[in-house]
Amino acid sequence: MIIKFGRLYYMRFKLICACLIGLALSSTPPAYSADNALSRLSQEELGRTFQTVVVHSLTRMQTVFDQKKYKLKAMNDSMKRTLEAAETLINTGDYDFAQMKLREALGIYHDNVLAELMLADILQARGKRKEAAQTYLTFLKKAEQASQLTQDILNFESRVVINEYIRRQLKTQNIQMPKAKGERSLSLNKRLAWQKDSPLRALLASALPLTVLIGIPFLIYGQATSSFFLKKPTFKTLLVYFYLAVLFTYGVWIAHLFLKLPVLIEPVENEMLLWLGLGLMTALGRFIQIKILEGKRVKEDPLYMPCPHCKKLILRLAAVCPHCNQSL
Repeated sequence: MIIKFGRLYYMRFKLICACLIGLALSSTPPAYSADNALSRLSQEELGRTFQTVVVHSLTRMQTVFDQKKYKLKAMNDSMKRTLEAAETLINTGDYDFAQMKLREALGIYHDNVLAELMLADILQARGKRKEAAQTYLTFLKKAEQASQLTQDILNFESRVVINEYIRRQLKTQNIQMPKAKGERSLSLNKRLAWQKDSPLRALLASALPLTVLIGIPFLIYGQATSSFFLKKPTFKTLLVYFYLAVLFTYGVWIAHLFLKLPVLIEPVENEMLLWLGLGLMTALGRFIQIKILEGKRVKEDPLYMPCPHCKKLILRLAAVCPHCNQSL
């Protein structure tokens, strides 16, 4: 019976480990998956995706402008002219007026990458390919500098789409994507400096799956035996609550990566820290609540007492604990 019991848990352990190892290896955001998907799109499909991304980026710029996040007047004036140019293109399609507004925006604030990108696209649409290519290259150089405005209006997904779009536009003129210092390609396929995973993101991507994986044998051990960590089931209960909080956070992380669950707080690592913090506080609060309720129950009901071995409530008249089967 004991051998069958051990084999059962061993098989469960191997199955769960195999599943979670796969998730752990794939939990770090893949650097090439989005690029591979985009590379299979036709030029027309990529063009529509690029337009959607630009509109999304303009919406983010409008939000930043309305919130008056930046106190620099030049930056705000540049954003205003960029938004006016976008409105003109959408409503009337007047390339001349939009181009004039974009050049004014760049003249006021040089690091307005969205204005640079829109200007390059207008030049491309008007058949000025050499000038458009030079403007695309200028956009890449400015994007690498990673100004605060750039990070606010272009999220990671937008940067991937924009990069693939620019790569194809330059390829039509046999122009390779430029390389930054140290021969590191500016292409998002090789990751821009400002698109590298932050230390916090890398830590979460590694720590969450490892914690989930390491916690499995402890949970199995706790279910298979009546003791846990110096025979302190109260400590075991707290650890299980903490583990469930980590498991929930890891589930949300996986949902963001593979199910495209909308991010509530950007960047995503801040949202993960929020969920993890709430989960740990909830676990600790629940543990304290149980301890307080057990204490009150012992005081109010003289028929019960805590087992000296497993600390669970039992009848005072009991000779053997029904929970841990230890003699009293």
